[in-house]
Amino acid sequence: MKMPLRWILFVPLVFYLLAAQADETFFYAKALQALADCRVEKAREFASRLQAGQRLSDLQRRIKQQQARRDRVDRLYARARKAFSQCDYATAAEQLERAIYAPGCRRIRQQLADKLLTILTAARDDAGIERQWGELAAAMQESGDNVSVDLLKQRLDTLAGLRGKAVCADLDQRLSGFLQTQEQRYTRLEFANRPYAAVSRALEKCDVSQAIELIKALPQGRRRQQFQARVDELQTLQNETRETLAQVQADYTRCRYDSAVQRLEELRSKQHCSDTIADLDVRIARARADYEQDQKVQRLMTTARTQSSPQASYASLVKARQLNRCEQRQPALEKLAAAKRQQLPPQQQVAAMDCSAWSHGEAYWIDSAQRAGCRCAAGYRPNEQKTGCVATAATQVSSLDCSTWENAEPRWFAQAREAGCFCKNGYRWKPDYTACEPVSGQQ
Repeated sequence: MKMPLRWILFVPLVFYLLAAQADETFFYAKALQALADCRVEKAREFASRLQAGQRLSDLQRRIKQQQARRDRVDRLYARARKAFSQCDYATAAEQLERAIYAPGCRRIRQQLADKLLTILTAARDDAGIERQWGELAAAMQESGDNVSVDLLKQRLDTLAGLRGKAVCADLDQRLSGFLQTQEQRYTRLEFANRPYAAVSRALEKCDVSQAIELIKALPQGRRRQQFQARVDELQTLQNETRETLAQVQADYTRCRYDSAVQRLEELRSKQHCSDTIADLDVRIARARADYEQDQKVQRLMTTARTQSSPQASYASLVKARQLNRCEQRQPALEKLAAAKRQQLPPQQQVAAMDCSAWSHGEAYWIDSAQRAGCRCAAGYRPNEQKTGCVATAATQVSSLDCSTWENAEPRWFAQAREAGCFCKNGYRWKPDYTACEPVSGQQ
């Protein structure tokens, strides 16, 4: 069956028309998507691919509307940028808010919202800087030239920390100018305040004599009177400190450690000199330790009086004697310990006898007196003062080591009353006294 000629010509035309229709649908959809993304130029490019008709007319109308909206947003954004550059954050925020709520696409709205957040943050930070600057400026103006130089320096350091942080260039420039003026003022005041600063440093170190000499060079006026009053107050406090320390020493003599602690703590609360405070802290710690130790001694003495066992009582008294720091209590403690020791059996009395005061001394039982006593150990004898033991001649000779020198031996040197190293018989010292050599070898 043969196809008619007109059909052969009609079929390609149909396919061409269908393809053209598909292309128009594709480019129309692309143009609408570009408009939704606020890309007007891209939408115009896709519109140029369309044939004249209803779709093209609709698309051109949409492009015109979108362009008008974009132009309005651009104008609002330009006004916001200008206001922002002039540090008019309120106007900038207002213009951006109008641009955000103007008809447009979502992408542009999000970008504008981010810029609005930046403006609001800058406005908040700059407002905080200007508020802090205003407070410091007001304080400086109120104090005038009577302000402390150190306080003025502290305020200037705070202002210097604000410099360069403001988003608004005009604000930062005004702050820098104010800071420069105040720094010049600080230089002038610091130079004029140097004599007063020297007095202040002397008073901080509690050096009264130096402060008095420096005050003499100050001009008459209110500040000199203030410094003189501080010196008088410091002298009074130092006199009180000396009197209190003397009273504390008297408390120690009477073993009133609790009173000493109380006096020192009261004196500590009045001090402001660091060296004196450090010294008092050490004294207070020592006085508290002595008080606690004295309480232990008193408890041990009370326990010793009430214990029925002589051994236990004497052990408590020995420990109390070791801890005791009160000289007034020592005789009573020794007497009580001696009485308790006499109640012990002879062997225990000898073992309990303390002969440590005698070097090389030892305890022994005295039959005639029926008590324990101290004597010098074997090889030792009492010294001339009878306060300790010294080695006998034989002990000194036997304990002397002469091995350093060859052919030397220890002997008793009567003139010096001590042992020494001498050459053996038949030997003599070498010229350099490093050893002993045979006498025959030198002939």
